[in-house]
Amino acid sequence: MKKIVLFLLCSGLLISCNKEDDGPDEKIVLQQVTINNSEIFEYSLGYFGDEESAYITTHPKSSEISLIIRDEVPGEIIFQYKANENFQGSDYVEIFAGRGSSNGTTPSTNIEIHKITFTITD
Repeated sequence: MKKIVLFLLCSGLLISCNKEDDGPDEKIVLQQVTINNSEIFEYSLGYFGDEESAYITTHPKSSEISLIIRDEVPGEIIFQYKANENFQGSDYVEIFAGRGSSNGTTPSTNIEIHKITFTITD
């Protein structure tokens, strides 16, 4: 009986040690937005700690304004977009938002990829 218990304990230990880390949690957030070409669109990515961040990975091709703004006091990060003057059609942006880094040097453990497709009207 002791050998069976010891065998099961060792097997469980080996299985748990061999379990591969899946890496950070990654969530895809899809947004479709319709705006007119003179409108400034703002999209809140949420509230972030001091060592957490967001940045644009795929820049829109037809934008006059495309930037990330961080409000330091509450820690909110906002993406701001405005289409080129007189532009009509579609545009697209991808934004990486990483949270969970405790000291700024370790990788984020909670990742969101925001994919926003714009339909621009006159």
